[in-house]
Amino acid sequence: MSSVIVFYSESCPSCKAQKPALERAIRDNPQIEVSYSDVESDNWLLAQSYGVYGIPALVWLNEDGSFRSKHIGPLSSAKLKKMWSDEANRLG
Repeated sequence: MSSVIVFYSESCPSCKAQKPALERAIRDNPQIEVSYSDVESDNWLLAQSYGVYGIPALVWLNEDGSFRSKHIGPLSSAKLKKMWSDEANRLG
């Protein structure tokens, strides 16, 4: 199973704005495992280990847990939907 780590902060306006589209993408693609990391309350070292320097950020991991790709910054609903759909299609 492919997975993604969602890096965010409760105080981040872009994270809050993206949240409804993100929740739809998650609901529509249950085959993708999702983890959340609040960079203000969780271990910031995890974000640093993936080169995350801004939020919101998505870090995609391969089935074996190795790093595959990341996106830093807000995404439009359409781009977020396409990214998740592409990932679901990749999984077959």
